[in-house]
Amino acid sequence: MFKLTYVRILRIGLAAVVAIVLAVAGVLATTTAASAHGGQVTGTPSCAPSDNGLQEVAWTVTTTNVPSGDVALVTATGFTPSGSTLSGLPQTIGPNKGMSFTQTEIPATAVVATVSLLIEWTPAYPGAPESDTYQGTAEGQTVLPANCQTPTTTTTTTTTTVPPVITQPSSTTTTTVPPVITQPSSTTTTTVPPVITRPITTQAAPAPPTESAAAQPVIQTGGRPPNNTVADLVVGVLSLLALVSALILWRRRRYGTN
Repeated sequence: MFKLTYVRILRIGLAAVVAIVLAVAGVLATTTAASAHGGQVTGTPSCAPSDNGLQEVAWTVTTTNVPSGDVALVTATGFTPSGSTLSGLPQTIGPNKGMSFTQTEIPATAVVATVSLLIEWTPAYPGAPESDTYQGTAEGQTVLPANCQTPTTTTTTTTTTVPPVITQPSSTTTTTVPPVITQPSSTTTTTVPPVITRPITTQAAPAPPTESAAAQPVIQTGGRPPNNTVADLVVGVLSLLALVSALILWRRRRYGTN
């Protein structure tokens, strides 16, 4: 039969204490792992170097409790005021390292600047020891200075005094031109001897001999023919009679008629 002795009670109590300690240690280990990979964002505002009334903020990110085998990709998820610009993101950092980026073109009338970041931790390479995949967010806010005033435009007028121009009287030089003396021109008279015209005797050329009218042939276009033409007519009549006689003789011989 089992009896609870003092020694046995003491042993059971010690075993329970050990179990409780181990359970608490496990809970603490789980809580530490879940709360690792910390990040913080801080901003330092200033007036823009161009002195044009704009403002800017230099933001700094620090990380803590990051396993030695992790790297982080930092990207922006939002920022204010609208119209400003972020430069230097996204950016990759090593474990427990810091980084910085700038927010510029902030209007002079803005009072507060904010930024929201997403930080994604992943193993530096597949299977890297002491690494863990984790994702977290970080936010930063800063109050902007109130002394960044837009410079006013100053118009400077420069007056230049020009001394008066003194005009010296011009000197007049009178040049006396001596009179031009015209010398009388000498006239030379040339005596031309008289021209004596001699009569010119013209001898007429002898006229060519003319033929008498009787020697020229006479061409008559009408009227009675001259004597030689009558002789030709007589010859023609005789020839016609001879021809008629020849025809009559030829007819008699051929046809035997008188």
